[in-house]
Amino acid sequence: MRYERCGRLERVQTPQRLETARQEIEAARSLVRPGEPPELELLPPDEVSRLAPHFAGSEYGAILCRATARVDTAALLVSLKKACTRAGADIREHHPVRSVEVVGGRVSAVVCEQAKFAPGAVLACAGAWMSQLGAPLASVAPVAPVRGQAVEMQWSRPPSRRLLRSKEAFAIFHDDGRVVVGSTTEPNAGFNARPTASGVANLASAAMHLVPPLAEASVTRVWAGLRPRTPDRKPFIGAASGVDGLYIAGGHYKLGLGLAPLTARWIADLIADGVSADEASAFRPGRSPDANSTAKR
Repeated sequence: MRYERCGRLERVQTPQRLETARQEIEAARSLVRPGEPPELELLPPDEVSRLAPHFAGSEYGAILCRATARVDTAALLVSLKKACTRAGADIREHHPVRSVEVVGGRVSAVVCEQAKFAPGAVLACAGAWMSQLGAPLASVAPVAPVRGQAVEMQWSRPPSRRLLRSKEAFAIFHDDGRVVVGSTTEPNAGFNARPTASGVANLASAAMHLVPPLAEASVTRVWAGLRPRTPDRKPFIGAASGVDGLYIAGGHYKLGLGLAPLTARWIADLIADGVSADEASAFRPGRSPDANSTAKR
């Protein structure tokens, strides 16, 4: 699935961002084990130019995050499907779920367009469509769609080994010459998952400001997806309050891929053994939104 821990360079564009970067770097130092390099480091402009010659620099330098990784998501999904099938999973594709039925305080059935299932336990992980499955999911796990558009380019120059990022966009470089540029954040698009001319144009412009030689690249693909966002920007992970047998994992917004392994472990322990991780309490479904964590993102 072509996974690589490549690191990320984020351009520091203002004195204000420089100050917050220093605070983040100081906080990250407490998480590093003795003898290990820091996860975050502020690099001067000349060092940034050495590491990423095509990166449009800044007089304030850039933040290097060593923990950032890249993966080919299409290949990852193919590998995941094969692994699940080998483990005994019965995957039913093209079976849209219409609702989850609850009788006597317990989940009784999952109603699909073409069939109806009566499992012992149900894990709802319907992404941006979670609230569309009706009660009780709409009340205990309110999730709204936020459209994100992306552009894929083909570039003939040697790729950057690191993900490059500015306030406006990011660029992920693949060994075969593909460059993925993203992404927009559009909370008012509803369930419209089609790319728009303005979205693509803004991303192309941001890409050229991030890496000027990308002006020579060919645009090979554009697409859009819907991110699931919760009122307080934190995912819902755990059992649905008041409904036996119903579990929820959703609302991960922009961090779904990165948080998937931990989410899976917590949910598996909860369903199989009835064990709930202490850390998972902050993400319980049905919680009241935290007013301090609803900043726009």
